[in-house]
Amino acid sequence: ATLDAWDGSLKHRSSRAWPATDEEAIATADVLVVEGGNTFWLWHCLEGKYASLLRESRAIYVGVSAGAIVFGRHVSTALWKGWDDPCVVEPPREWTDVRGLDLADGRSFFPHFAPEFQPIVDANEGSLAGDTVVLIDEAGSFCCLPIEDDDDDDDDDD
Repeated sequence: ATLDAWDGSLKHRSSRAWPATDEEAIATADVLVVEGGNTFWLWHCLEGKYASLLRESRAIYVGVSAGAIVFGRHVSTALWKGWDDPCVVEPPREWTDVRGLDLADGRSFFPHFAPEFQPIVDANEGSLAGDTVVLIDEAGSFCCLPIEDDDDDDDDDD
């Protein structure tokens, strides 16, 4: 199923049983694909309810462009190139300290990287308080990571 985070609607039936709610769609997903677009609008739609559900999910997370940025610790990397307009979110807010899902052990993501952006990364990465910036080249522009489970209760060694 496809969840539209903007209005909470479910679309695109699959061969599985159709989830009754957006919460069930996220909770039962094997893979979560979070598309690109404007990073600030995406985070505006996700923060709160959907961010909590994504943090609790056991699915593989595939973040494409803006979806990769919000997977990381900081969404401010979307400001670095000036491609995304933060003014799409009303009322305006300061984005430099806004945290993303932070599901990658403190890493932040910078998709669509090309060598000409290295000076921008060098000038801005200090604003992330020493956190690692993962550079995703233009050919990839996505991250695909399992959401880690801190519990090892499922290990059966007997």
